[in-house]
Amino acid sequence: GSEMGGLVEILLTQHQELCMDKYGNYVMQHVVEHGHAQQRQVIVDTFLSKMVFFCNNKYASNVVERALVCVHDSRQLLLQAMLNFSG
Repeated sequence: GSEMGGLVEILLTQHQELCMDKYGNYVMQHVVEHGHAQQRQVIVDTFLSKMVFFCNNKYASNVVERALVCVHDSRQLLLQAMLNFSG
């Protein structure tokens, strides 16, 4: 309900830290899989701006993987961000 939506909005203010956390990454995976489109987009936009950083993090990489599987409308952008890295 609306209480859960409010909780997710609060969690999203710390989504970068939660993605990289041993336990928080599971919460962010759940948001990526079950959240509203705008909630998922907050996480995807962060990944697009710092893809290599998140892919190389033990816990955040799990959230990136979940985004690739679950966020169909952003899959191409996420893959392109991975392929564009040339360092």
